[in-house]
Amino acid sequence: MERCSRCVLPQTYPGITFNTEHVCNYCLAHGVIPPLGEDKLHAVIDEYRGRSGTHYDCLVALSGGRDSTYTLHYAVKVLNLKVLAFTIDNGFMPDQTRENVLNAVSILGVDHVIEKHDLLEKNIRAVLTAWLHRPSPAMIPMLCVGCRLALYRGFLEVASRYQIPLMLTGLGEPESSFATKFFSRSPSKRRRMFDLATGLSVELLKNPRYLRRPSLPYWMAMEYLYAFSSVMQRRKYPGLRNVRLFEYIGWDEQKIMTLIQSELKWRNYSESRSAWRSDCKVNLLRNHLYKVTLGFTKNEELVSNMIRLGDLNREDGLARVEREGVISDEFLHGFFQELGIPYQEYEASLARIDKVAASRAGA
Repeated sequence: MERCSRCVLPQTYPGITFNTEHVCNYCLAHGVIPPLGEDKLHAVIDEYRGRSGTHYDCLVALSGGRDSTYTLHYAVKVLNLKVLAFTIDNGFMPDQTRENVLNAVSILGVDHVIEKHDLLEKNIRAVLTAWLHRPSPAMIPMLCVGCRLALYRGFLEVASRYQIPLMLTGLGEPESSFATKFFSRSPSKRRRMFDLATGLSVELLKNPRYLRRPSLPYWMAMEYLYAFSSVMQRRKYPGLRNVRLFEYIGWDEQKIMTLIQSELKWRNYSESRSAWRSDCKVNLLRNHLYKVTLGFTKNEELVSNMIRLGDLNREDGLARVEREGVISDEFLHGFFQELGIPYQEYEASLARIDKVAASRAGA
């Protein structure tokens, strides 16, 4: 499989092209956006410090993953904020992730709200069963239907309930999602929204098994609205400010890992060879399905952007994606059993994927 000679993106990446030197169009278009800086971050924070009608200055989204754990530490120890940590339990948090959350809030001495939602648990079996019948890379993100909606809605509602005007999230790391590129690569947000809605509708018509659960299209639509409509969020929760930490201070993987492991007792989920997005079992399955259908995982995006930023050389990046792209058979067997889906359905789906790939190679 051909990969970019500068980063590690493969020829199966949506929308990728190569020039005569085998450099991909994403590397050619890449421009480094410097962090906004700590001074600007402090200026934003100081606008909200002490403004809350309650005890808290800030609400921090804490998933138990690497970046959110560091963000909580930064908010408490560097920004000296009075923090309320908020965690959504989607039903698929590894035990190690749950332990990471409890260690962080205990060591840092912050108040913590954890809310359980069952939208993901209600939807994932129907989505995965339909997907296995007709595998489509474009529909892999739908495995998470309900989870993002619960996170967006829960985060905003908790901020409103406690009258906290500032939300701090561990976003802004060098990631760019390829999920929407299956449907649209338009620079226009309005066009991308239209293409996404149209593309999703076509996928549902191609595979009516998604419609066997009548509520599933509704939850897909609701998640779409919360994810893409800032107007809806502003109307329902006016005055809330969402700050992405790593857009201001920059993202340093080694620094983050060293700190959270030494000071907050953070440990990676044993079934994940990558410390990135290892806080949910569903994410591991998603990455595996990308691997078997496209030959790469979302880790290729992160590693490629790290290479472009000069944080990683290509040789180490290639070794890393090869190492981190492996999911154990034990995990897959156990997770399908947890979901109540016979493993034979996955094996039959894998055989169909291999048959299609062989047919394309022959052509």
